[in-house]
Amino acid sequence: MYDTILRLNLQRSVNIEGFADDIALVAVAKHRRQIENHLNASVKQVQKALLPLGLATTDQKTEVLLLTIRKRMESITIQVGNCHINSALHIRYLGPVVPN
Repeated sequence: MYDTILRLNLQRSVNIEGFADDIALVAVAKHRRQIENHLNASVKQVQKALLPLGLATTDQKTEVLLLTIRKRMESITIQVGNCHINSALHIRYLGPVVPN
């Protein structure tokens, strides 16, 4: 039943991952606004695909996490149903650890 969701053709920079009864949308883009736009469109697409299966997202339990290499603190806001979800404080990705 979940294959329908996992096989959705989402925005070009968004991938969908599933584990048990959870799904994650992963977006990669250079600009924060692109990530927000692509994720918002993909969330709507996923919600629409869940309806015929008798499933729905639990909007209030949705979480947003921003990983970035930028020094400036940023956040993104994603709309899930009637909820606007702000990302948690971002995690700064420093790249691979290289041993001395």
